[in-house]
Amino acid sequence: MPEYNLKKLALDDEKLFYEFAPRIEGQETPKLEELLGFQLSENRCFIPSVPCGDTTSSVMSLVPLYQTILLPIYPDYWPHKGNEMIRIIEDTMFKRQHGVTPNDLILLAEKGRVIPYFSRPYDRYNEKIIEPLLQPGTPRISYATMMLIRNLAMITAVETAGNETDWTNARNLAAKEIGNLDFPREKELAHNCTICLSVCYALGLRKYFETSEFGFHHACFVTYALSTQSLDAVLQTECPLARDVLSNMGNLPEGIPIEYILKGLKVKYSPDIPLEEYVDVFDSKTSRALREILSNILGDPLSKKYTERLNAKIYDLNRQVEELAEAKTAKIFEAVSDMALYGGKKLIESQTQKLVRVPRKGFIRLGEWLASRGIDLAAKRQKKDWSIAQLYKARCKLKRCK
Repeated sequence: MPEYNLKKLALDDEKLFYEFAPRIEGQETPKLEELLGFQLSENRCFIPSVPCGDTTSSVMSLVPLYQTILLPIYPDYWPHKGNEMIRIIEDTMFKRQHGVTPNDLILLAEKGRVIPYFSRPYDRYNEKIIEPLLQPGTPRISYATMMLIRNLAMITAVETAGNETDWTNARNLAAKEIGNLDFPREKELAHNCTICLSVCYALGLRKYFETSEFGFHHACFVTYALSTQSLDAVLQTECPLARDVLSNMGNLPEGIPIEYILKGLKVKYSPDIPLEEYVDVFDSKTSRALREILSNILGDPLSKKYTERLNAKIYDLNRQVEELAEAKTAKIFEAVSDMALYGGKKLIESQTQKLVRVPRKGFIRLGEWLASRGIDLAAKRQKKDWSIAQLYKARCKLKRCK
């Protein structure tokens, strides 16, 4: 007998939506933590659900950059663009769509580094696939909760877009014109799509729908994009819908070539490194340093346009890291850390006739702290940015993981 009744979960989730919905539309708007039931890390990114089936930003390329990644979980996947969707019933299918296996996702979720959110009601999924994500204590965001967050984002957008009359006009136009546009004809879907289209109209995007540049997928994406404000997160996706919508919403960034840069900087995830150890290397300080490095690299307009220029920037950063590694101060402190790792334990135990046992992990932390202080000092003396020191530390830790 199955441990989870997905139909019951979906029904309970729907009830949750209707319990919170009046509060969102009322005067006392609930905070994000009230909707989620838990607190998110400060620096986080949001991968919006995209109905087109194109690849989103790679999860493992985002793990080094953010403490929390909000990842959509799909019940289906698209083997090839334009093909029919296939229901996800095997782990290989799950990895094909989401970039990680269910077991890897559980590990990342338990550490709070990836929070899965369900893009559809629970009963649309294969029970065998999502059951591990439903275990007690594993963080997740349900379909209803994400819909509440989207509703909150839409209400906020409408309030800032204009007055009540503008919103009423947008609603009337959307209701009138949705029948002539490429939107679902089902009654329930048409109602929901009208609301999303109204928001798009209120944001000044009507002309793009009138000229058939946009369809209902674009309207859906707009509401997901708006959710980044409610989530206080950075939007990351590589879907063509993002380029269409975001460029017409004010040239907002739709993603950066993260994997290419991380590979060039020698910190890209590799299966020969235990996933748990890889995740632990990138704490909040290291993640902040990598985000700053990426920001500096892409601050050059030519690096965004030309691979040759981007490659040159990466080479220059690697050169600075190597210069830091050759610094006398860094080498001295690395030697001190090795003494702590391999000599200190025996010294203390021999002096106390083994009455005091020293955990190896304690010495590893001590060694890393000593090495870290030395590298920071070396970077300061060479007048290098602090992020270069953090990049070097990350590389050293990754070498130990292999």
